[in-house]
Amino acid sequence: MTALLVIQAADIATGVLVGGKDKDISSRAFFDGLKKKVGMWVLIILANVLDVTFLGGVPVLKSAVCTFLLAGEGLSLIENVGLLGAPIPSFVTQYLEKLRDDSGNSVDASKLNTDTKSDTED
Repeated sequence: MTALLVIQAADIATGVLVGGKDKDISSRAFFDGLKKKVGMWVLIILANVLDVTFLGGVPVLKSAVCTFLLAGEGLSLIENVGLLGAPIPSFVTQYLEKLRDDSGNSVDASKLNTDTKSDTED
């Protein structure tokens, strides 16, 4: 849960930086993002209650919810960092583009700073 909190804070900070870079800082977008993050923590609390009630306190559901949320927050953080100009490997941008196609509400991966080196050249 600490990892989720840290990634959420980094996502918020990089989101503000992206908004500042694009000169498009919006308090509405910021508060909508905060509401979404509060909703995530409500899900974690609910999963914890279900774990305690039905699974004897073994954090199965809470761990699953945290893992799912960490993945989503991590992708959001990668998008923000890419929009700030950090190089992102092409396989990651291809994955983000697929997610955008599936959901329709993700960032356009073509705007990310794609690493021009081949992914196999390491």
